[in-house]
Amino acid sequence: MRGIGLAAVLIAALSSCDPDAARAVEACSVICDCEASTFDQDECLSECVNEILQDVRIPDACFTCISDHRDRCLSIDSDCQDPCSTDEPPVPDEPPVAVDAGVPNDDAF
Repeated sequence: MRGIGLAAVLIAALSSCDPDAARAVEACSVICDCEASTFDQDECLSECVNEILQDVRIPDACFTCISDHRDRCLSIDSDCQDPCSTDEPPVPDEPPVAVDAGVPNDDAF
C-alpha cells in the first residue's frame, strides 16, 4: 500500500514539471504492481523510475502497451516485448545544422 502512496506523490510532483518523469512513474507503477510478489513495492518503483530516467526514453508504443496491461500482468512480458524492445530514433537536443551545398554559378542564371 505504501507503494501506491509513493507513486501518487511521485506522479503529482513530477507530472507538473517533467512529462517523461510522469510517464516513467506511471509505467513503473504498472510494472511494479505486476511484480509485487518478488520485490518491495517502494524499492521496485524507485529503481525502475531511476533506470528509465537515466538510461532510456519509453517509446510511445511501449508506454501504451504497459498501461493497457495494468490488469493483465500475466501477459505483459510477452505482449509488450516487441514494442518495448524497439528503439525510437533519438530526439536531437539541438536543431540540425544546415549544410552549404555550394554557391550557384552566376552563368547558370
